[in-house]
Amino acid sequence: MKLDPKVKNLLKFFVSSVVLPLAALFVAIAYFGITDYFRLIGQITIALLAWKAGATFYRRVLLPPKKPLEYGKWAIVTGSTSGIGKDFADYLAKLGMSVLVISRSEEKLKEQTQLISHKFKVPVRYLPYDFTQAGESRTEFYSKLDEALKEMDADGGIGLLINNVGIANEYPKLFEEFSQADIENMIQCNIFSTVQMTRATFKYMQAKKNGCIVSISSGSGNYPAPYLSLYSATKAFMTQFTRSLKIEYWDSGVDFLVVTPFYVVSNLFKRREGTIIAPMPEKLIEGTLAQIGKRYIWEGHGYWFHGFLGNVLPLYPWAVERNLTMMVSNRMRYDEKMAAKSKQQ
Repeated sequence: MKLDPKVKNLLKFFVSSVVLPLAALFVAIAYFGITDYFRLIGQITIALLAWKAGATFYRRVLLPPKKPLEYGKWAIVTGSTSGIGKDFADYLAKLGMSVLVISRSEEKLKEQTQLISHKFKVPVRYLPYDFTQAGESRTEFYSKLDEALKEMDADGGIGLLINNVGIANEYPKLFEEFSQADIENMIQCNIFSTVQMTRATFKYMQAKKNGCIVSISSGSGNYPAPYLSLYSATKAFMTQFTRSLKIEYWDSGVDFLVVTPFYVVSNLFKRREGTIIAPMPEKLIEGTLAQIGKRYIWEGHGYWFHGFLGNVLPLYPWAVERNLTMMVSNRMRYDEKMAAKSKQQ
């Protein structure tokens, strides 16, 4: 009987990864006369956990990252005129990188270009585009982008792409409350921008076997996120897309990293100062750049406390219920605030 190739591959995996290791373990147990099986299981478990913790510490903390300028002269930042994107553009310019900034407001882009070039003395370019747009405007933008990429490729190379642009809920919202325009805009901006910007820049990076594509996702895409269902799903796409590309192009010379923070002080979460839970964007940027160029790192939270929360929350058995309760409470506060504002008018 001829086996299906998938069944055959599964059997090979099972034999090599399960049967043979277990057989070797039983031979070792018999040879050394081990009778305390529970103790042995405990020792093996501790050894595996120690190995995993040690490997993670080495890869994330001890292994030095690649410097942004080692990838190339130019960095591209989408959603650059506010929040995390604005700080990313400033930070990379401060490191000496030339920057192409992309956002929907040409007026703000002109102002940003002048400020960066004056403050950091580096070449700065801009392209205006609203990433919610499709059709002819999208075709025209990516045509202009490709022209700019050709010029930057010849002028020191395209080193970094920061996929930052995105749309989030203005408040906790049930899926049924979204209009068709809301849905299309969020999918276009959060998903299509990531795919197309990656596609546009990757071919130049791949040709030189050097470059790094960083996508700013969200921790909400890692877990069930009630009242943020559409937003978190678009971010889950961004996370999985980046993870897969990292492995797909493992030895291409192009690095991929996705960052999944929780709250960060920005236009979406406005605060005067950062806190341990919601840091200022610079903390996220520093944590992100500390992980680029590492062979076994393709995702992270970008900030140490968010990383701690991301590892602890899955262990909490009532995390889903607690998150739902919190989001319902947030929505109730929003409704009360809107009702009070309506009465004042």
